[in-house]
Amino acid sequence: QRMIADFVSERGGGLLLLGGRKSFFEGGYAGTPLEDVFPFELDTSRGIDTTFFAQLKVEPTRAGVAHAITQVGATEQESAERYNSLPELSTFNRIGGLKPGATALLTGSGAGINGDQPVLAFQRHTLAATR
Repeated sequence: QRMIADFVSERGGGLLLLGGRKSFFEGGYAGTPLEDVFPFELDTSRGIDTTFFAQLKVEPTRAGVAHAITQVGATEQESAERYNSLPELSTFNRIGGLKPGATALLTGSGAGINGDQPVLAFQRHTLAATR
């Protein structure tokens, strides 16, 4: 884990995080070197989350509307129509807030969810100072 975190923070490498039942806090990543390079905080106050299943309607944020990776249509209007037609997600990982400098591109909301839950976020990690 330390080598992966160093790859991201010191060498400018990329890291893709995919959620799932044993991801993030539920996967035991709190307090590990990888937690340092996550673009979000882990919500350790809840303990192991038992509400992994919930309906979550996903839509792009203002940043997501403009970002190339979330463009799902030829025009902004076509992308919006496609997002509106997507089915709701049924599983997700609850996380804490985004870290400073992180940007949410997709968020979701639904019954029992406080505010908008980040679904897709990115962060440019600054390179660590030379030792």
